[in-house]
Amino acid sequence: MTVQEIIDILEKLASPEKVLIKKNKFGISSDNALGIYHKDLKELAKKIPKDDKLAINLFDTGIYEAQILCSKIFNPSNLTEELMDKWTRTFENWEICDSFCMGLFAKSKFAETKIIEWTSRKHEFEKRAGFTTIAALCMADKFSGNEKFE
Repeated sequence: MTVQEIIDILEKLASPEKVLIKKNKFGISSDNALGIYHKDLKELAKKIPKDDKLAINLFDTGIYEAQILCSKIFNPSNLTEELMDKWTRTFENWEICDSFCMGLFAKSKFAETKIIEWTSRKHEFEKRAGFTTIAALCMADKFSGNEKFE
């Protein structure tokens, strides 16, 4: 699948009404949203093979929903700290922050380092990225003791 094929699918799923619903009901606002529910993006992501280059290209479109898809098709073992920081600085609401942190960042070898770094940040969604990654890591790590998370 190409970036353009995915954008075409996203445009067919777009609903300006859902942009308003997400803003008014869930506090999710974005400058470049098409209006697609997260559950529908998760279903679409299952049809797209994991592909880091495609994921980065989707993120770089600036389309909100394409960026969320990026978090679902990028391979966590290929993350770099620089890429994690680049993406985190763009977070503008809780949905995209949580999608990246729970689905991608918590699975990274840099998770613990970034948790400590991000939780001391001042920007709301950079700070949230740290705490959301902690929560996701706590749920995923079945072997570590409490002392790791304290």
